[in-house]
Amino acid sequence: MCGIFGYVGVRERDVALMTYRALRDLEYRGYDSWGIAAMTPDGVFVRKSVGKISDTNEQELKGISGKLAIGHSRWATHGGVSEVNSHPHFNRDRTIAVIHNGIVENHNELRAFLYAKLGLVHADLFVSETDTEVIPHLIDYFLRLGNTFESAFVETGKMLEGRYAVVVMKRGEPYLLAMRDGSPLVVGEGEDQYYLASDVPAFLDHTRTVCYPGDREYLKVSAEGIMMRSLDDGAKVEPKWSEILWDKASATKEGHPHYMLKEILEQPLSLDKAIRQEDGKLLEAAALMKEAEHCFFIGCGTAAKMAKLGELYAASVGGRQTTAFVGSEFKPYEQFLDRKSVLFAVSQSGETADVLEALSVGKKRGAKIVSLLNVVGSSMDRMSDKKLFINTGPEIAVASTKAATAQAAVLILLAHALAKDGKAKLAEGKHLLRRAVKEIKAWLTPDLSYEIRRVAERLKDTNDLYIIGRGLNAPIAHEAAIKIQEVSYIHAEGFPGGELKHGPIALIQKGTPVIALIANDETRRDMESNTMELKSRGAYIIGIAPTHSPLFDEWIPVPDLGIASTIANLIPIQLLAYHLAVLRGNDPDKPRNLAKSVTVK
Repeated sequence: MCGIFGYVGVRERDVALMTYRALRDLEYRGYDSWGIAAMTPDGVFVRKSVGKISDTNEQELKGISGKLAIGHSRWATHGGVSEVNSHPHFNRDRTIAVIHNGIVENHNELRAFLYAKLGLVHADLFVSETDTEVIPHLIDYFLRLGNTFESAFVETGKMLEGRYAVVVMKRGEPYLLAMRDGSPLVVGEGEDQYYLASDVPAFLDHTRTVCYPGDREYLKVSAEGIMMRSLDDGAKVEPKWSEILWDKASATKEGHPHYMLKEILEQPLSLDKAIRQEDGKLLEAAALMKEAEHCFFIGCGTAAKMAKLGELYAASVGGRQTTAFVGSEFKPYEQFLDRKSVLFAVSQSGETADVLEALSVGKKRGAKIVSLLNVVGSSMDRMSDKKLFINTGPEIAVASTKAATAQAAVLILLAHALAKDGKAKLAEGKHLLRRAVKEIKAWLTPDLSYEIRRVAERLKDTNDLYIIGRGLNAPIAHEAAIKIQEVSYIHAEGFPGGELKHGPIALIQKGTPVIALIANDETRRDMESNTMELKSRGAYIIGIAPTHSPLFDEWIPVPDLGIASTIANLIPIQLLAYHLAVLRGNDPDKPRNLAKSVTVK
């Protein structure tokens, strides 16, 4: 949530235009307004706007030259969606500009502090409703006490409570200051120039050399280099530089009308990358879990559904008892974490706030942390004892598709590694998944997309849609509902097939569309029985199954992949959600009210 960008260089550049383009590359993170501040020879140029970044003609920003600039795309949390609430925010004489991602949890106390110290009331000091605006006023206050810009910034940072990433620019100073605690921030190193951003795509056109500041670290970034220190004791921190292995082309549509469609169709490739895991790393993660008395999978949104799959895979293949939780609902169970516990985090971004909070508690209580991630250098990466990566490259569309199936694939491998003879079983799992990827590649064709679009035409005006599955496909039914909700805005719900008679069947009437996920496993007969119950009450049945049934009004055939059928069953739902969104006039890449990375609770 929110996008941050900062630039500092030796030579003057078209900094406003560059910052605008960087924010455009961060649109996938979600936002409702945006703003730019650039230090020019004539003073500070500021541009703020509500709505889409791409609605602005970039020609309007050409020719605004300078050596420093900051930009921000805002997701409203404190204060409504307006230009005045959009970032950057300033002190009273507009010499200090601040952008901020996260929440200043003690902003009310800090406002009261400023009122008392300055003898002012709200109307004399603050122009916005945001929590962010306390930051430039605090820096200004400490400057007036005789502090340097850097020391005023540090004193301000010590007063902030919450999760945040902050970048500050001051008129007359040739450098940027930045700090983070819990929210993402990455530094890019170019030739005589540096970049700050909440994610790598913002500067991937310019450099692939990056470092990731740690929690409660601050940076002084000039064209000559960066200085990193601890916010708490001022100890110097040596930057650790690494190279991004993917390029900008991985984050483009490559001829597709939307990122979501591109990411769905490239799943044979992303799955192939995901299953190329090092045996040693899988076996080490499994060993930690085998030694633990309590093992908890934890995730949010789509990752929570994949975490539940992880629990089921671990039981059915690995013979291990684990428990999956939604990150925001884990708090009552934190008391059970100790040195004999393992927390297994599932997250695409590695920055999900509710999961990070649980991991932080687990770390303090001595629990081991294992993570399944996509983003190297993320907060979860840095705090994990063992980490596995899905290696899918950037996922730009807000609705997760290729990351979800890649997570499922790696969790299948992990389950095999958990088995008694983990090494031999893991080889078996890799063979199964290599065959599955080959079959998915042959099956996921334009003809499949066309057939699913035809089904979407039939469903595009429906108000309600239900999905049922049993066993391993119960979490897929829940994930299917999320996908349809996210991008089509149709009310969708997923249920275990066995729960129908306990309430949901009351919602069924003539013509109600129901998607039945019927796997060729021990749940098949029960699922057919559930589907018959729905059919007899007038439901319009869309079957996703390896074999046809007379119960189906529509049939979407899928390959029979054994335990990996969960992956095959999810892909048609992703395509259905995409086509429903397009047919209903929605932008599937940027659904309303949603952000790609949920970095606040």
